[in-house]
Amino acid sequence: MNYRWPAAIEALANAIAGDEDPIEFAITLEHILNKQEFGMLRQATVDLVMGEVGVWVESFPILKTDQARTFIEALLAEIKNPSSPAEQ
Repeated sequence: MNYRWPAAIEALANAIAGDEDPIEFAITLEHILNKQEFGMLRQATVDLVMGEVGVWVESFPILKTDQARTFIEALLAEIKNPSSPAEQ
């Protein structure tokens, strides 16, 4: 894993804790990850992402909460939306 994913996970945890808008965070995430990494998220399910971030729960306990799941659901919906600002 390169440095971008840990930075993305930390940013995700901070966005959830800070009650940020998932739509705005999608744009932030696009700047952290490269195009291929960001594109992988378009194929991801909520369960897959929750499983992947699960290894970071010790460092970022908020990632195991219902709040995190709801945020990730909204984030993935935004990333998969073809008219999303993150797509432009």
